[in-house]
Amino acid sequence: HDANIGEAMECMIPRKVCAVMQKALKPATETYLMAEDRLCSVEQENMVLKFRFIEGKYVKYKTVIPDTQPHCVIVERKALMDALRAVIPFANDSSNMVVLDFDCDNKLVVAGRDYDLSLGASRDMPAENYNGTEPMSIGLKGGTLLNVLGKISGSKVSINFDTADRAVVIKPHAADGNDEAKMLGLMMPMLLND
Repeated sequence: HDANIGEAMECMIPRKVCAVMQKALKPATETYLMAEDRLCSVEQENMVLKFRFIEGKYVKYKTVIPDTQPHCVIVERKALMDALRAVIPFANDSSNMVVLDFDCDNKLVVAGRDYDLSLGASRDMPAENYNGTEPMSIGLKGGTLLNVLGKISGSKVSINFDTADRAVVIKPHAADGNDEAKMLGLMMPMLLND
């Protein structure tokens, strides 16, 4: 059905379309949005962008965000991104997994390993607030983690987790005075090869 002006409509827009809109649309310019059941068009000055919505229901993402996460480690966002860029080339090509090793001395080791080719690299960096009683390792997809960190603009991020097999939440550090404090990245850990 066609949505009327002011009528709420739920839809899923493909990621690629969002990227095109972000590049093509001019800020502070009058923009018209027309939506139907499966189709949408966005008009602005001399441009019309038409696309199809993603079919299906959007995941109720709030149900997968953990309510409690006893561990909250604070790190410098740029330093973590630099460490990831240094170790991702050494990660396994198929998994792209990097391992975050948290230790009780407020140190984070970021490592990328390819056991098949006997390659590996690691970077140490300071981390604040790890309150675990023993070291913990979490495997995450390196490229995705780098992408999440790139979307956050604060100087520090908090990495919140419970155990190595539960969801990890990455968000701007609240004490940073960041307006994006509600923004978060949710990542599911990968199985570690011990």
